[in-house]
Amino acid sequence: MTVAQRVENILQLSVKARNSDKELWIIYAQKSGMDLSQRQLDILRDMPSFETLRRTRQSLQESGKYRASEDVRRQRRIKSTLMREAMPQSRPERAEEIIEQSEPVQQLLNWLER
Repeated sequence: MTVAQRVENILQLSVKARNSDKELWIIYAQKSGMDLSQRQLDILRDMPSFETLRRTRQSLQESGKYRASEDVRRQRRIKSTLMREAMPQSRPERAEEIIEQSEPVQQLLNWLER
């Protein structure tokens, strides 16, 4: 089952997941095999969203603080360039799929992982 299929299945069954990405993530994690206790669920629900954490990290790094490793920065630059190149050819939601299916891109990513 793909991520999209799992998310659609959850959204069909859960109004809470439709209203909250955090609830969607919690349900997705549980359906993927995480056995979260009530205490863990409460902690997750009280935390800022993953997107808030990601944006905060990104903002700090863009200001020059706490930079990622050179390998990660290089991979991000490559992915950013590939996304910009794929965008004119497709709707935004299809850009990453196009990149993932590109054989030259896969070869490049495999080379970078070595």
